[in-house]
Amino acid sequence: MEPLFGLLAAAIAGSVAYLVRSERRRAQLRVWRAAVERVGLTGVEESEGGIFEGAFVRGSSGDLRVRLESYRKGKYEHGTKIVVTGLGHGAGGLSLRREGLGTAIEKRVIGEREIEVGDPSFDAEYYVQGEAPLALAILDPETRRRLAGLLRGRVAVEGREPAEVDASLSDGVLEVRVKESGFSSNRERIPDILPAVLDVARRLVAPKDVAERIAENVWREAEPGARLRAVLTLAREYFPHPVTRATLLEARDDASEEVRLRAAMALGEEGRETLVDLVERAGTGDSSAARAIEALGERLSAEAAEAALRRALGEAGRPQTALACLEALGRMGRPEAEGLLLEALRSEAPSVQAAVARALGRVGTVAAVAALRQAMPPHGDLLRSVGRQAIAEIQARLAGAEPGQLSLAAGEAGALSLADGEAGALSLANGELGRPTLAGEAAGLVIPRDSAGTGPEGSAGTADPSSPDPDEAPRGDNRQGTIQGTT
Repeated sequence: MEPLFGLLAAAIAGSVAYLVRSERRRAQLRVWRAAVERVGLTGVEESEGGIFEGAFVRGSSGDLRVRLESYRKGKYEHGTKIVVTGLGHGAGGLSLRREGLGTAIEKRVIGEREIEVGDPSFDAEYYVQGEAPLALAILDPETRRRLAGLLRGRVAVEGREPAEVDASLSDGVLEVRVKESGFSSNRERIPDILPAVLDVARRLVAPKDVAERIAENVWREAEPGARLRAVLTLAREYFPHPVTRATLLEARDDASEEVRLRAAMALGEEGRETLVDLVERAGTGDSSAARAIEALGERLSAEAAEAALRRALGEAGRPQTALACLEALGRMGRPEAEGLLLEALRSEAPSVQAAVARALGRVGTVAAVAALRQAMPPHGDLLRSVGRQAIAEIQARLAGAEPGQLSLAAGEAGALSLADGEAGALSLANGELGRPTLAGEAAGLVIPRDSAGTGPEGSAGTADPSSPDPDEAPRGDNRQGTIQGTT
């Protein structure tokens, strides 16, 4: 008898549980019907479910497909899950998650790359994956605001307290879970929650023309970083598109100098005036001015380069501009810039000094040699290495000089001599640096000879018959390191 009573009790308990679940399903269905009617879904289908499937209601709103179904998580949590598909993201569907420990591990350990839209607060809070152009097209300022509110777990309901939800966007599918367990009354609020969810979902639909949507978003953006991302994406991914050129042309007048710079760089000749303005404008940042100079290349005039260099030398904290100007002046091969370069050699920045030395190697005359030697430190340093190379380049460039010009022979100390075909010559001997001497007085002296082997005015080529051959002494004795003229 007792076993029979136990079976009867179990059957009653099972029946009660089934009736409770059935009533819960019917209650859910009533709420779901009210919700789909409120938003006007079409093609609505519903089911109370069964042993292997839960209850659901589904329908369509334009291209969006909406499904309301029950869910259970763990032992105690259950409720309604709203699933919206049909966003049209394709294989590169967007995924958004709140930044946290999991996303930090993915980025550091796995090396996953995230998409940044250029809005610092949004980028710091959300981890975005998918196709970058699609993200920039969809995530305009208003969409970011509304989606952020949903992903934070709160849905604004007009005239009532915000409803708490658990939302996610994964691979182009929007899911929102409304917990009904415990004493929660959220089930009755689903008709208020679903319109807000669909409003966000409609904003997440992929546009038919991604480039056109990105261009539209540029002028909606208050964040300069977001405008910059849009401009760069159009220039890189959609340059042939008609809307790209129009957007880049307008971006030349953007409030952000970085946006103006990158748009002008992408436009080529149509961006030249903007680049020149960035170089000449006193308030342009060091990095922006330097990159504008590099982008202009041969289109930058020597006068503009020299003026920019003078400003950079006169203002602290503009080494990048100075370096770009020095590179440009050296590339121009402009001897008239030597005076300004020698002035720049007095800079305290080692990188600027080294750049000056390289430029002098291209355009400097013998007048630059003494300044380079004076600036060079006695032992291993970047300037010493670059300076010696610059002196060697000056020597090589002036090796075929006309009578009266100076040249540098490869010596450690070096000596200056002037051979102009006139009687006497001026030399700077190695042993007594800086002292002018007459012909024959220093070993570094070279007196030009005529075809008979005599010096000027028919005099002997050397004052002392025992002196070494002047044609060989400078070459054979590297310690003299003479700078000598050619005849």
